[in-house]
Amino acid sequence: MDCNWPYVGATGSTGPQGSTGAGTTGATGVQGLTGSTGPSGGPTGSTGSTGSTGATGFTGATGVTGNNGATGLTGATGLGATGAGTTGATGATGATGVQGATGLTGQSSTFYNYKSDTTIVSGVPAINTLYWNNATQTVSTIVTLSHIDALGNDLDVFFPFFKTNDKFVIQDQGNSANFQTWRITATPTVVLNSYISIPVTLVTSGGTSQFGNNQQLIFAIVTSGLTGATGATGIGATGATGATGIGATGATGVAGGQGATGVQGIQGIQGIQGATGSPGGATGAGTDAIFFLNGQTVNTSYTIPVSRNAGSFGPVTVASGVTVTVPPGGVWTVV
Repeated sequence: MDCNWPYVGATGSTGPQGSTGAGTTGATGVQGLTGSTGPSGGPTGSTGSTGSTGATGFTGATGVTGNNGATGLTGATGLGATGAGTTGATGATGATGVQGATGLTGQSSTFYNYKSDTTIVSGVPAINTLYWNNATQTVSTIVTLSHIDALGNDLDVFFPFFKTNDKFVIQDQGNSANFQTWRITATPTVVLNSYISIPVTLVTSGGTSQFGNNQQLIFAIVTSGLTGATGATGIGATGATGATGIGATGATGVAGGQGATGVQGIQGIQGIQGATGSPGGATGAGTDAIFFLNGQTVNTSYTIPVSRNAGSFGPVTVASGVTVTVPPGGVWTVV
């Protein structure tokens, strides 16, 4: 027996279709009766039971976690009591140690060959020559050398080492008794691939110290020796700190002047004078209130207020140049 679940029953046959109503094309015929629905097929088969779910496989065991490496031991902190005691008094300052001796003056082991040029005292020297900036050589303040000596050596690389207070000697090649010794007084001017101009002052000279033109010369630089090391500082306690000086407090500074007064505001325009009030009540002897008083001459121009009337007892005189203005609709009655 095949077990194809769920099982579905066979579908029933369709009922016969109702006949179509007959009629002419004009009016739509009466719709025929709908045929009855055929019986449904057999009962639906019951749903087969769901098969059981297979068992879940076992999960593999978790591997054992490796042990952590042991932590290195921390070195113990050394213990020690803090020494207690009062601070000692400040001692006197020790004397300064003696300064070391100055080193001996070094001597140059190298010299250069040049020819003298006595035809110029300024400008760019010819190759393998040197010149002085004064015709009297021993009073010169600048000695200028070409960067190429008489043997064709290019001395550019050595010129930057010439420094203030170095000395150099210019000597006759054939007679060491004829020489000039100079001291460098300021930083030389070096024009690379051309020449060096050296500010100088004469230290000493000997023999025939005024060299002729194109004379064969020796130029030797003599650098200053190194200064000896400074002696050790003497040992001694530092002296006590002096007392704080006493002094009077400085005088109080002068007070600043008073600021300028602000500009006074402009006075407002005076308002228009109000109308003269009504005359006082009547006066008379005893308790009588019979007499109203007014002047006889109008000495000041006057305008009767709008919507008001005025009255006076005459005769009344209006002074020369004085006007009495009665507004439209107003009345001034003189009785």
